[in-house]
Amino acid sequence: MMRKLLIACMSLWFFSSQAQETFIVNGVKDERPGLHAFINTTLHIDYQTTIENAVLVIQKGEVIASGKDVKIPNGAIVHDLKGKHIYPSFIELSSNIGMPKNQQNRSPGPSIGAY
Repeated sequence: MMRKLLIACMSLWFFSSQAQETFIVNGVKDERPGLHAFINTTLHIDYQTTIENAVLVIQKGEVIASGKDVKIPNGAIVHDLKGKHIYPSFIELSSNIGMPKNQQNRSPGPSIGAY
């Protein structure tokens, strides 16, 4: 009797643990592995170093490999970026941080009180 009860409890535990997902996903669930390979791109490592016809492999938002002779993993979504450039971080186009001050060579104009 005890053996049957133990088997029933184990079966109930196993099937209830496989019953549903732990976390609910709002919207469409994406089952892809998040593995992307960007090929034929100009990769800017820093402001002095660039690699032409480079490969950049990203998995789930993290850089896995980058360079010229990188092997593309199986199952990766390949993006051909011929003629495009990849930079190492976000670039804010309206920022002037790190830029030299403008030298104004213009005269300030006539003063209001000078007659």
